[in-house]
Amino acid sequence: MKTVEVDLSTFMECLRAYIVSARVRASTESELHGYLHGALDKQYGKLVRSEVRLTAADRIDFMVGRIGIELKIKGSLSDVTRQLHRYAQSPDVDALLLVTTRMKLRHMPPTMNGKPVLVAVLIGRMF
Repeated sequence: MKTVEVDLSTFMECLRAYIVSARVRASTESELHGYLHGALDKQYGKLVRSEVRLTAADRIDFMVGRIGIELKIKGSLSDVTRQLHRYAQSPDVDALLLVTTRMKLRHMPPTMNGKPVLVAVLIGRMF
């Protein structure tokens, strides 16, 4: 089996595109988590870990390889930014992807602690 090297930004863009293209139907963050866990596991298999503890106080929703994925359907821009900044301080995280249904959360800095940050906005997918 041949291994293909893919750079981090390309992998992140592919991951974001996969999540945005998914047919998500959920009314709560818990339902969204369950749906995305199944979808990510189907696409990325053993690379996916759920509810990963980064510190005694911080647990991120998913890790796909070394990319941390956080789901948010509530919360202010400043609260979510602070949370992601804490996650970016972890040596186990190389990049962050915020998955949200809130347009106002799309305004994240492009990097935190020197690590790339992308946002996947799922518009019209929650009801």
